[in-house]
Amino acid sequence: MTHEEAIRRRVKTLKQFYMDVFTFVLVNSIITLIWLVFDQTGTFWPKYLIVIWGIILIYKASRKGVLPLIFHR
Repeated sequence: MTHEEAIRRRVKTLKQFYMDVFTFVLVNSIITLIWLVFDQTGTFWPKYLIVIWGIILIYKASRKGVLPLIFHR
């Protein structure tokens, strides 16, 4: 594998991760908005989805090696 191929692979992985984060934010915003409009009196049930999906997203990022790319200084 050449250096250019390695860079392309890392960029592709990072792009996929950013799309996952965008989907996470979009879907959870919509679900929170639904809760806000229709069910304010009850418990904040979207927190379960946000926490579980967030843990899965962090795990996925660590398995793909994206975390060092994000926090690189």
